[in-house]
Amino acid sequence: MVGDYISTSFANGKAFPAFVVASTPGSGGQLNEAMFTTKDGLAIAGGTLTAAGEHGNVVHPASPMLRTAF
Repeated sequence: MVGDYISTSFANGKAFPAFVVASTPGSGGQLNEAMFTTKDGLAIAGGTLTAAGEHGNVVHPASPMLRTAF
């Protein structure tokens, strides 16, 4: 099952966006789902915003983890 999935990976100074496209089952009941990206990557352009002062959530490996059915 595909949700709204989109991602960008970076390699060798290029950005590689990835996105999933799916369609409803045809008469045979088979789903059609594929993931796409660019062949050569995209140029990375610098912006003016930084992550300075941002704080992430760090979970220690020994900390108990929340588990759900999903």
